This record gives sequence, structure tokens and C-alpha cells, in this order.
Amino acid sequence: MISNSMKRMMRYTVSTKRRPAADANGKQGVPVTHLTSLKVTPIDPLNTDEFHNLILRYNIQEPYRLFGCYCETTEDVAIGDIIVWNGREFLLKGCGIWDDGAETLYEMVLSEMV
Repeated sequence: MISNSMKRMMRYTVSTKRRPAADANGKQGVPVTHLTSLKVTPIDPLNTDEFHNLILRYNIQEPYRLFGCYCETTEDVAIGDIIVWNGREFLLKGCGIWDDGAETLYEMVLSEMV
């Protein structure tokens, strides 16, 4: 069960894009809208020194400026999806269950797309 304070923090609505499956020639199309109303906490920059364990957990090897947020969802969210928020696009680099006792959320690690 998610606490009321965490629900209040999940006040931002984002959408997601996903690449369609490859066609018969093995080519993928451009990303298309997948989800339109995913509720998340603020998308904040991660300090890579403090969140080194996240980088290891999700095997992020390239030098990225990382961002993070949490969401409560049973929707289909997968690594490689593009999170769209306020006209900015973020690539989902890592996603997993974050269990903090009574609260079970999805932890999302993102990198801004340039």
C-alpha cells in the first residue's frame, strides 16, 4: 500500500513511447506513444557518487547524466522506453521494484535524450 505522502509526490503525469516490433526486413520504426497517463514523482538528477549502486544494479556503463523517479503502476513499462515529460524526453535505462516495507514502487533510472 502506498502512503498518502508518496501519492501526493506522484503528482506528475508523463507519457511513454516505445519502438514497434521489427518488420519482416528487421527494421524498427520510430517510437510511438505507448502509455499516456503514468503518474510519477518529480524527475530529479541523480548524484552518481551517491547512487553508484543503481548504476551497478542496472549495468549502466556509459557516462550519462542520470535522473530518477518512482511510480506506482501495473502498466507495461520496460527498459528502452522513452519517458516524455514537459517536452523533454528521457530514455529508461533501469526499472525495477523498490520495496520499502509497506510501500512497493517502481524505481526508474533515466538519461536525458539529446
